[in-house]
Amino acid sequence: GEELSIDSAAVGEEIIEGELVSAGGKTYPIVRGIPRFVPDEQYAGNFGFEWNLFNRTQVDETSEAESSPQKSESEELIDYAGLVTRKGHESHDTFYFKTGLKPEELEGKRVLDAGCGTGRFAAIAADAGAEVFACDLSSAVEACYKNLGEMPNVHVVQGDIFKLPLAEESFDLIYSLGVLHHTPDTRKAFLSLPRL
Repeated sequence: GEELSIDSAAVGEEIIEGELVSAGGKTYPIVRGIPRFVPDEQYAGNFGFEWNLFNRTQVDETSEAESSPQKSESEELIDYAGLVTRKGHESHDTFYFKTGLKPEELEGKRVLDAGCGTGRFAAIAADAGAEVFACDLSSAVEACYKNLGEMPNVHVVQGDIFKLPLAEESFDLIYSLGVLHHTPDTRKAFLSLPRL
């Protein structure tokens, strides 16, 4: 298929309804502020009652811009799925532990969150100064957009990581946390991402 290029100048403009058109004339709708690279039936009907009902689940209560990564004496440590972390900072601590990245490694980078869910990890990368493209196949993108759509450096898209219509080398970094093993073919899902 034909690939779209990401234009840094254009991504700053908020388009709620419309369409993206490739150079070859292929169109992709923008519905409720989210470009959709999936068939109509995946976004036209029920758009994620569960995700919208629980849209803040797993999203840290404060952004890292407002809090220190250092543990204060009053912070409670908890065991979060086997990772000892600071209560209220589970997503932050999980993100940096699992990726091995440091905040300064994200600053100014173009990053793909492959399987963003409600945006819990996209928020962390964006707080570090990355320009984040948060992508999910499911209607979770509705909750992600609700949570992070106001952030100028977060762009939410609905698409299939097996066949994202994006040009090669569109991103500096790609991460996928807790997603690839849920796909029909983990190896194929993983191998579809490095070209980006």
